[in-house]
Order: sequence, then structure tokens, then C-alpha cells
Amino acid sequence: MGQIYSKAQKVLLCIGPDHENNAQNASALGNDVSTMILETFETVGYSPGSFPYPEGDGMFGTDPRWRSFATMLETSWFRRGWVVQESGFAKQAIILWGNWQIPWDSFMRTWFLADRLNVFTFPSNPLLPTFDKIRKALNMIHRDVFLATHRQESVAWYPTSSLALTTNHLEIMRDSHDLLLADQRDRVYAFHALAQRTTPSTFQSYTPNYELSINDTYLDFARNYLLDKSDLTLLNYVHHDADSITDDLPSWCPRWDLNLFDNYISTPSSAIIRISKTTSVSVNILPADILQVRGVIIDSIAGTSALLSRETTIDDISLLWQSCRINRSSSIYPTDGNIVAFLNCLTIGNVRGGIDAWYGHYSHYLYQLFLRSKEPGIPKDLVSLVNETAGNPSKITDFIAESVHNRKFAVTERGYYGLVRELPRKVTGSLPFPARVHLSYCESRAQKTPARTLDGRLTESSAKLTSEADTESLAD
Repeated sequence: MGQIYSKAQKVLLCIGPDHENNAQNASALGNDVSTMILETFETVGYSPGSFPYPEGDGMFGTDPRWRSFATMLETSWFRRGWVVQESGFAKQAIILWGNWQIPWDSFMRTWFLADRLNVFTFPSNPLLPTFDKIRKALNMIHRDVFLATHRQESVAWYPTSSLALTTNHLEIMRDSHDLLLADQRDRVYAFHALAQRTTPSTFQSYTPNYELSINDTYLDFARNYLLDKSDLTLLNYVHHDADSITDDLPSWCPRWDLNLFDNYISTPSSAIIRISKTTSVSVNILPADILQVRGVIIDSIAGTSALLSRETTIDDISLLWQSCRINRSSSIYPTDGNIVAFLNCLTIGNVRGGIDAWYGHYSHYLYQLFLRSKEPGIPKDLVSLVNETAGNPSKITDFIAESVHNRKFAVTERGYYGLVRELPRKVTGSLPFPARVHLSYCESRAQKTPARTLDGRLTESSAKLTSEADTESLAD
């Protein structure tokens, strides 16, 4: 399908009628923003991260036409799966909304600016919820395809280290989970083909077989991918709920229609460190679809919190920190850095937007966490930083809520902090630790013991940790 659209000179994207007369404003905003962005590139060039961050409410930050643009993104067209290729690969794609046209490139540049404004506009700006709405309304695959097909611009939008520039094959397939498809098997067939065109994947060509059931399609892809690539990061994309853990798929096989939490660690920023002397990872799939790999147990989970969600507030986090501080007497982290390590765990070590603005928000959030959790001795440097730096702690609250959704906070026997997935029976997952060491845990029948409630919000668990730097151990 992507090959068909890439050969078309012009593709018209008819997204529906304009019932509330918003199309004219959205079209005008898209053209104005795109013109501004291209003129800015002529001035600043296309070096990594060269496009400037908005200052305050600059760069159309108070333009009321953003509400019309947000309304456009509410149309059902943007939730359809196949249109990603329709819009992304055409030489010239044009949105037709009512009687008004918006070039797809102009639309995407306008979305990128809204994404920036969501981070950098003043907290008092009444359009802040609109920017957040725009950012969340567009599936990330649209962004990734635009970055892949507009490489010069993409480099200028992001710093060299940005994960946005290193999207991999499996992330494209994962992000299809909330797009509408008439045939669920196309979460493999359509988005595998899309990923081959937009990422540096070396995975072999995969021929669709619509005679397979949905589950057999998922399993067939997983088998082929592991045997071809020996790439165990596939296990990072395993999500389970009460239904999936009891279906006929093996627990190590991703279901691409299921996404219970955001996964920010699936693309390592540097090569995985191997502790094995062997040069390659051995992956075998035994009869009954049991995955056999090598693993090294390096730690155990000592306690976990209750399941966290997108409704998590800073007060919830302060109570969790108090429980952690009271119930865990030992920690791997320096005493004066314990609470910082805790907060870095909840943000998964990530930064959204420019580093200076982010740490302004971060410092104000950390200060509030000190106050609300009755942490003794607020550092003088932090007090000075809060007094001298503008920041909006709600930015960190929102980011944490996204990061911890459907996860539990965990403490290991060695004293590390991490986030773990829910464990309905035997599931493998990943723990993003503050030291940027990516660990994963494995639970087998022999290791599983009943959890015991501790004082506060932590419960004991006996799940074992294995190093993802080498390989993962997994029960059937």
C-alpha cells in the first residue's frame, strides 16, 4: 500500500465535513505556522536541534486558531490505521476538511509546534490544555513517518540524542495499538511493511498470510523475528491483562492490539552491554512454543507498591515516598540523593522538551515533594534554584502519571528503585532504573510466593531480576 501512495503525485485526504466552521481557521494557522518554520530554518539552518524553543507565549502561543486545529484532530480520520501510509508516503498529500485545504507538510509542522508549546508556554496560558490535546490526538506513527521522510527537518527539530530520531521497527508496530483496523492481522502486516520503509530494520521480508487467525499471526511474527534477529527486546513489548494471560498465546508473544502502559525504554540510547563472553545470543523455541534463552539472576524484588495509574497525583507520590523511606532501611543510593533517585525512577530518566525548562519544572516538583512528604532538610541549593527559576510542577506530575500508568513502583533487595509491570501469572517485563541500567524480571513457578502486606503502600514480592544486558530467562 505504501508503494502505491509513494508513486502518486498528489493524494487528497478527505477527513470529513466542517460542521462548526473551523476549517478556515485551521487551514490559515497551518499555512502561517509552516511559513514561519521554513523561514526560521533559513535563518538558523538544519543542524541538530537548531530550531529554537518558544519563549513564553511566543511563536503563535496565544493564537485562538489552535482550538480549530484541535477540533480537526477530533475527526475519526486520524484514528484510522491505513491512512498513515496514505498521508506519509505521497509526494504531495493535502487534507481536505469541508471546503478548505491544508498541505500535509504544513499540518505536521503545525503539530510539531503545538508539541513544543505544550512544554514551553506559560502555565497561565488558557491554550495550554489545547496544546496538550493536540499532542495526544495524533498517533506517534504519523510523527515517525514524517521524520523519516523529512530527514533534514527532523534533525533540526531534535537534539542528536533524542529517541524521536531512533524509532525502531517494533516501536512502529507497538504504536498501532490505538488505530482502527478492520482486520487486526494488519497490525502485523501493514505496520511491519511500514516499519521496513521508515526504519533501518534488517528483519527479513515478511509475506502476509491471511489464512492465519489473529493469534497465529502474532505468534508467527514473533517466532520469525526472534529466530531471524535473536533480538530479545521483543519482550519489552509484551503486555498482559487478565484475558491475554489466559488465551492460547505463549506469554512471551506480544499482542500488538494491547498496550497497557507507555514504554519509553525500548530504544536504548547506547549499545546493550553484554556480560556474556559469547558473541551472539542463543534463542531457541522449543516444542509447545517455550522460549529458551540464557539469563543471569542479579537481584530480587523486595517490595512493590499498589498499581499506579494516569490519575496519580503528587500527593500520591509523596505518600509512596514516605512508605518507601519508612519500610526500606537500606538503599544503593547516597543518602542525600535518595529522593532524587526515586523521582528519576518515576520519570524513567527522560526529559521532555528543552533541558533548561525541564529542570525548572523538575526542581519545583522536587521542592513540593520535599514539603508534602515531610522530608527532613530541604537542600539549600534546591531552595535557591526554586526561588531563581521559573517552573511548573504540574508538567512533571503529568509526565509521571503517563510513565507509571499500569505499573508498580518496586524496590530490590540491593536497594534499587524501579517500575515493574503487573504480574498476572508468568510475565516478563523491564525495569528502568535511575542509573539507566535496563533490567528485566522473570517469575517462575518455583520462585513465586504469596505477597505479604507491609506497613504503608509497599508489598513484598519474590520476583527475580535478570540482566537484559545479556539475555532474559522466561517461563513458558
